[in-house]
Amino acid sequence: MSTRIVRNTRLWRKNPDGTGLVFVHRRGQPRFLHLNQEGMQIFGYSDGRTSEEIAQIWTNSEKIPLAQAREETADFLAQIESMEAITFGGPKYGRLSDEWETAKEKVDVLLVIPPNPASSREEVPVPLGVLMLAASLRQAGYSVAVFDMFLNDLHPSHIEAAIRKYEPDLIGVSIITASAPSAYEIVEWVQRNDPGILLVAGGIHATNCPEDVLRHGFDVATRHEGIETIVEVACCFVHQKDRKGLFEISGIAFLWRGEILINKDRPLVKPADRLPFPARDLIELNRYPQKGAIMSSFGCNRRCKFCTVYQNPDMIYRARCTGHVIGELQGMQAMGIKTGNFVDDSFLLSSKRAGELCRAIIDSGIEMSLACQSRVDDACKSPATLELMVEAGFTAIEFGVESGNQEVLDWCGKGITLEQALLAVRLAKAAGFQRIGCGMILGHPVDTKETIEESIRFSKCLIEQGASNIALAICTPFPGSDIALNAAEYGLKIRSRDWSRYNFREAVMDTLHLKAEELEEIYLDGLYRIHLALAKGGDGNDAQTEKGEGDEANSDEV
Repeated sequence: MSTRIVRNTRLWRKNPDGTGLVFVHRRGQPRFLHLNQEGMQIFGYSDGRTSEEIAQIWTNSEKIPLAQAREETADFLAQIESMEAITFGGPKYGRLSDEWETAKEKVDVLLVIPPNPASSREEVPVPLGVLMLAASLRQAGYSVAVFDMFLNDLHPSHIEAAIRKYEPDLIGVSIITASAPSAYEIVEWVQRNDPGILLVAGGIHATNCPEDVLRHGFDVATRHEGIETIVEVACCFVHQKDRKGLFEISGIAFLWRGEILINKDRPLVKPADRLPFPARDLIELNRYPQKGAIMSSFGCNRRCKFCTVYQNPDMIYRARCTGHVIGELQGMQAMGIKTGNFVDDSFLLSSKRAGELCRAIIDSGIEMSLACQSRVDDACKSPATLELMVEAGFTAIEFGVESGNQEVLDWCGKGITLEQALLAVRLAKAAGFQRIGCGMILGHPVDTKETIEESIRFSKCLIEQGASNIALAICTPFPGSDIALNAAEYGLKIRSRDWSRYNFREAVMDTLHLKAEELEEIYLDGLYRIHLALAKGGDGNDAQTEKGEGDEANSDEV
């Protein structure tokens, strides 16, 4: 086979005995591949080479017949390709059906979710923000379509087919940092096909990096909340084609004769009940693995240094009234949605509001399995609210813990204690939650090997108290976060501006205490140790990092 091989993970290691451990994120779930000595050799040779080249190297190093090396190399590569550890020739993309392409549907505005190679389809959530934009545009009289390239595993070039199908006057692209490179490719394809289309960038990356998106070919960047902004941009361009009107629109940055202009910020929509229900009818809802996303409140009043809302006015907390949320839940249930996930930054920030909403869910007869995320200090304030949540149908809750070292937590501005984290898990378990997740970040600017070890050990304590999942992430200097804005002050060296690597699984910065390569090694070890602890109920041996008893789940021998 002459096609070159691409490794799909940076997280792997060779053990002292020559065997290997490879981490892959497969179908939305973490998996570990345990390689024997021969497999580890082949995997080590794989990146950027062909199967034939690997066989030749193996023949020369191990003094085995070339025919044998070819056969064993091909068999092994086929196995780990099926497990998504490698890809022959790069990423594999989906395709659009002939029926889809031939069914014309002229619209004013096409809203696009770009591909995100860092995530798998199983992680695709319903794009609530985009659907709220669509609803706002429709209320203003514009025809809208949503083109989710992420859901369909499409290449940026597939935007050509969407242009032919929809013939839009305006294309809006919602960008998170990891999807920015794909979004920029989409711009190139649009400009080749129809340079007259107005290209508008939105989302967190456009908010925090307006200059970046404009330099890559977008005409307009909407900043912060775009619900009203996108309507004014459409009013300016869809029918009138008058770019001079952009000067009067708050909340945007735009290109004018080669110069980047940033207009004043737009006030947030208040009260939050003025925001429209997401236009879920515009998407193939049943194809989304996480179809039940809903927001009962917006914003956050905390200032964690690793978070992108650190200097964002959207952090102002705004809650929707109970009746408004119940109305949306009832609409979701009527659409056949049986699982609801509240994606509020902290559902329990106001325990009084959360309690009122839970009682209304019970009284309205809504029968859905519900989930949310919360801060641990908020959860500790009202155990009775946790019990009421379970009565209302909540089965899952996720807490942001972020470190197992108190000094690190204090430096981050998290505003919680380790004791609160343990108590929150115990209270959620006692209340009857079936799934309790905790998030942990490794590699904060002040983290050392020792404090990260404390975080891994504390994660195991959380498992012992009742946590059913620990989500480990690598600290990443996302644009707009305090650690990105003050990187020099904190002694950080940003190693990469390849936005696709800003995905929580790759280290893109050196700190005063750790090189990026060191952090990735520690991260892999932490992932595996927590994997073992979850398999054993929290009592795994801290020193064990090889495959052991109880490790069958989410592991493969190769």
